Amino acid sequence: MIDYNQLVEFLSSPDDCLFFDNPFLGITVTDNTGTVLRVNKSHARITGTGGWVGKNFYDMVDEGFVSESTSVNVIATRKEVFLEQRLSNNKRFLAHGYPVFDAEGELRHVVTYIMDVSELQSLKSELERVHNKMHRLRLIEENRIIYESHQMQEIIDCAQTVANSDATVLITGESGVGKEAIAALIHEGSDRKNCPFIKINCNAIPDSLLESELFGYEPGTFTGGSKQGKQGLLEKADTGTIFFDEIGDMPLDVQTKLLRVLQEKEIRRLGGHKTVKVDVRVIAATNADLPALVHGKKFRQDLYYRLNVIPINVPNLYERKEDIPALVGYFAAVFNDKYRKSKDFLPSALEKLMDTRLEGNIRQLRNIVERLVLLSPNDSIGSADIEKVLPREVPQPVAKPATPMKDMLKEKEAEMLRSLYQQHRSSYKIAELLEVNQSTIWRKLKKYGITD
Repeated sequence: MIDYNQLVEFLSSPDDCLFFDNPFLGITVTDNTGTVLRVNKSHARITGTGGWVGKNFYDMVDEGFVSESTSVNVIATRKEVFLEQRLSNNKRFLAHGYPVFDAEGELRHVVTYIMDVSELQSLKSELERVHNKMHRLRLIEENRIIYESHQMQEIIDCAQTVANSDATVLITGESGVGKEAIAALIHEGSDRKNCPFIKINCNAIPDSLLESELFGYEPGTFTGGSKQGKQGLLEKADTGTIFFDEIGDMPLDVQTKLLRVLQEKEIRRLGGHKTVKVDVRVIAATNADLPALVHGKKFRQDLYYRLNVIPINVPNLYERKEDIPALVGYFAAVFNDKYRKSKDFLPSALEKLMDTRLEGNIRQLRNIVERLVLLSPNDSIGSADIEKVLPREVPQPVAKPATPMKDMLKEKEAEMLRSLYQQHRSSYKIAELLEVNQSTIWRKLKKYGITD
């Protein structure tokens, strides 16, 4: 509500009050006939014209100078009016007009505030940019992605750019570099953020169980299985995202079925005959050399290309040393709070860590900081303290076995199945003895060339 007496006092003064000289708003004051009594300095900039004082809005509307007048509408309705106006010079602005009444309730004046539409659009764009930046920063903080390096900034930018697409993403990098955090950032930045985010480590589940975990099974498929059957992780991830960690360890037969999921967007439970449609976004990660596995026939080439639509490689921590001080500061704050300590890391300690090739990457750095915060006798941790833990923390090179454990286990499995088949000549009998599904035994017999 604008006070009539204060407005009259202002109109009789040669000086502008602080609010009337607003740099962002154009202001006009008219009498109750629509004649302009006063405008502020910003009015000419916003409208692109001058000489309004003394003109009447009724005449300006009739002459086509202005498309519609806020003052005319306020005089007619005796109420606040908000509308968009266009001048003959094609300038557009938003206008908000207020009626001003005297003590007897008579309409005496109209005060109108205007703002350039292009300025509003620019302000809106800037606000959206700030909002999006704050949203991205929140997601980065929630997923504990602490960084200072330009390499990580490029990765974050890429992840946030592709988040709202359904393209498959393949995240590569050594153990401990933060691949899972990048996957979570992509999911949380997508339209699927309120839907399931299912994580599965292909290296942590035995080959014989991985297929049933992913695709589920119908009732009666397995001896000892659930009588109701089981929903697989791919079904649980419907409308959301599924993250395959260490996908290089996925068995070839499961790779084939995953390829079908990516191509057809459907799955079939083990022991079932009908297909189920699934809408799932796939993100995969590995520390293995997938092209080398493809060359060695241990990973399907067509699946590799299906996954590698958006490749993101997370470099080792020693390749982005600028991140180490920020990570140390973050972990120190976490563990100081957890253990009620007040330890800080001196510049010499940070320099020592930056000069050390941390093979375990962020995971190893976190362990070093936790150990020192908890056990160091000094509140200030220096390079000497770092040297005490590094020999125990950095793994020594060990001789690599001629045959990887996974291949050794497969050889033992083939040897056992070959012996059982020679004795019984029946996949059903072998399945009964081993208490597994017959189809699994049949597939493995064919895999190892034990039977046609």
